[in-house]
Amino acid sequence: MSELLFQRFFFKKSYEIDESRTCFFTGHRIIPQEEIDDVINKTKQYIIDLINKGVNTFLCGGALGFDTICGQIVLSLKNEYKNIKLYMIIPCKDQDKYWNNKDKETYWHLIKNADRVIYTQDKYKAGCMHLRNRFMSDNSSYAIAYLKKSGGGTAYTVKYAQKNGVNVLLI
Repeated sequence: MSELLFQRFFFKKSYEIDESRTCFFTGHRIIPQEEIDDVINKTKQYIIDLINKGVNTFLCGGALGFDTICGQIVLSLKNEYKNIKLYMIIPCKDQDKYWNNKDKETYWHLIKNADRVIYTQDKYKAGCMHLRNRFMSDNSSYAIAYLKKSGGGTAYTVKYAQKNGVNVLLI
């Protein structure tokens, strides 16, 4: 199911998402090659631990790097954990406009296999990534974050989430 959240977004929370059973992902686009296996393994374990605590909805922003890895992990776990859902929370419909074909293929695989796709904007506009990130944080009790820098979008999102009482699990 796909919907454009654009008109309703200014309501801080989405009442169709049970915040207490929801986790979102945030992280850098670039992950050093020597860290990828460790990041995947730790992230998968955090997701399984959260599922065992009752979390059943995972919000993924669809960006390259960490987001994509997380979305793929959730999809891989859906056979074993039938009740989990992957929601793609996309900042704009043309997010992949400048991506290479391999990255677009991975992205569209996530979109097509998600339980729900929500677009926060029709087209790219300044601030649409922050809008998406705040929406995910505002509708979650947990976050899994790959954070290695003190500045940038991931750092901002982690600080925003922590300030608002989201339990952030750092990779």
